[in-house]
Amino acid sequence: MEDVQEARHNQLGIPLAEIAVNITIENLRAVASAQLDRLVGYQYTIGLLSDAINVDELMQRYKAKKSYFAIASNWFGKQHIWVKALIGAVFVGASYLLSLSFVLIGIIYVAIAYLMENHYRTSQEQEELIEEDLVHLK
Repeated sequence: MEDVQEARHNQLGIPLAEIAVNITIENLRAVASAQLDRLVGYQYTIGLLSDAINVDELMQRYKAKKSYFAIASNWFGKQHIWVKALIGAVFVGASYLLSLSFVLIGIIYVAIAYLMENHYRTSQEQEELIEEDLVHLK
């Protein structure tokens, strides 16, 4: 039994289990220190990138190209309700001059107006979300 206990001690009189624990702790410290150094490096790189982000410039580039429908819906969405009603009256009046159905033109106008208003609101919400995300990145 004493031979087993002696085998567990090295020449300095320290148990082998304690040596293994000390080696493991030192390895974990070294790994943790290396990981911390990498994280600090990443943080520095991210800081440099976030300082380089110009939110206004990015949003201008994002808004640079729009489809004809987007241009029309943006214009329509910015108008007051009385301008929208006036546009509807012009369509109905034009249909009277062309001897078309008032009801059909009215329904078509309401459908187009709904689609344009919906597109305008959706694109505004998307732009706000993109701007918020870019600001949070910075």
